[in-house]
Amino acid sequence: MNKAGAGVALAAIVLLNAVVTYMTIVFSMLSGSTFARSVTIVFVSTNVLGLLLGIVLLLRGKRVVAISVAAAVLPVSFLALAAAATQPTHLFGPIAAQGEHNWNEVVSVSTGEKVIVKRWEKGRLVGEPGHEPGILFDESRIEADLPGAGTLRWQTSLSPWLLDKAHDGAWYLIAKTMTSKSSREYGIEYRGEGTKGAKFVAYKLVNGTWERIVASDVPNEFKAPNLLTYSGIAFNPKKSFYNGPQGDLLVYVDGKMNAVAAPASIAEGGLVDLEYKLRLNHPSHPDQKKEFELTREYFDDGTRYIEYKCKPQSTDCAWVTLERGLDERFGRAPKQRMP
Repeated sequence: MNKAGAGVALAAIVLLNAVVTYMTIVFSMLSGSTFARSVTIVFVSTNVLGLLLGIVLLLRGKRVVAISVAAAVLPVSFLALAAAATQPTHLFGPIAAQGEHNWNEVVSVSTGEKVIVKRWEKGRLVGEPGHEPGILFDESRIEADLPGAGTLRWQTSLSPWLLDKAHDGAWYLIAKTMTSKSSREYGIEYRGEGTKGAKFVAYKLVNGTWERIVASDVPNEFKAPNLLTYSGIAFNPKKSFYNGPQGDLLVYVDGKMNAVAAPASIAEGGLVDLEYKLRLNHPSHPDQKKEFELTREYFDDGTRYIEYKCKPQSTDCAWVTLERGLDERFGRAPKQRMP
């Protein structure tokens, strides 16, 4: 191998090394794990030293040795990344295992009946190097046996917000968008200045089928959520609210911030009763007030958006409006199994 070829090979190895090292840095910074940060420091130090030594050896004519030195750390780096992909909790800290929660909760409906609802939420790890990582909502599932109506099961990119039975006996299910993913999937991503954007998507159980409805179809008796609004609140209350000076929690109630005693967290698969849920279903900031009220201005008004000559839910095409488009293609509707 001539000197030019050796230089190209060394440069390629260094570039590959840099990519693997960058991935390691991102993983470790997202994790919040001291161990992962230590691994990153070792990788970076080894790569820098290997690169410098490789350059020195190349300049001295020891081309094969130079390439071998620069490439020596690659197997270790790739093994670490492969292990991180299969065992993220062990290598990158406990936060990697906090992306899913499941629990049961007691739900009181307007007719006075009580229903046990099974809930599940999945999130994805997000963060930036140098910042504490967090979990962003991704998917949810809700299951319940509805008295006289059968079994509800819904897996969706929305977060279930209210499951209620009106005084006329009809069942309603309302969920809210949590991310741009759910807004696109359910066709309510509003465009244009001055629009506040829809937050709620609603369904009514009609003859055993959940039909999507708009704000004017929702009974006025529904005012607030009866489902737990955020799973993170129950599993880690101190991370979900603003902390007061005495270690208490600050919640926004009746137009002002109030200090409340910190509730205990629940375990996976635990039960959220009515009293516990009442303590948690409050905004922790004035800007969150709309998340806890069925405000019509934040409600789905029946307008849908679909990209011209593109599949629904596409993100890279021009937009056109479907008037009153209660189109079944938008979103995954709840499923109902009749008794």
